[in-house]
Amino acid sequence: MPAYAILALAIIGEVIATTALKASEGFTKLVPSLIVLVGYGAAFFFLSQVLDRIPVGIAYAVWAGGGIVLIAALAWIVYGQRPDFWGFAGMGLILAGVLVLNCFPRRPRISRSAGKQKGRSKLRPFRIVRSISGLLRLPARTGRRLPQIVRPRPLSQGRR
Repeated sequence: MPAYAILALAIIGEVIATTALKASEGFTKLVPSLIVLVGYGAAFFFLSQVLDRIPVGIAYAVWAGGGIVLIAALAWIVYGQRPDFWGFAGMGLILAGVLVLNCFPRRPRISRSAGKQKGRSKLRPFRIVRSISGLLRLPARTGRRLPQIVRPRPLSQGRR
């Protein structure tokens, strides 16, 4: 079975369980409560089955995004909870994010020295920190101070 078909089953299980969660009224009604347990169990089972084929970040984004949009649609149909303009805008942004994750996958970078080093960990936290600071355009450890936008007054001047 294709990975995205299994992921669709996980989304359907989550949607059914979440819709029944409102009907269970705090787990005081037996049948909706059982539907919640079975639905979430199926959702997590199918999600776990797909994680060896789809990266966890993408699988979870599709699962959560699809679940949010479908649950909002069912809440509108079943319970009359119509989203406002900003609700529709937010769901549109969620769908756009899921599409970007699936249409433009980032390929993992493989270092040239991977595999040449024996006995050493391939995790290099200082390189990760340097690359993050390069992305954020933070100054490196050169002794320079970040400019302060608001300079606090010394306590000796007091408040006026």
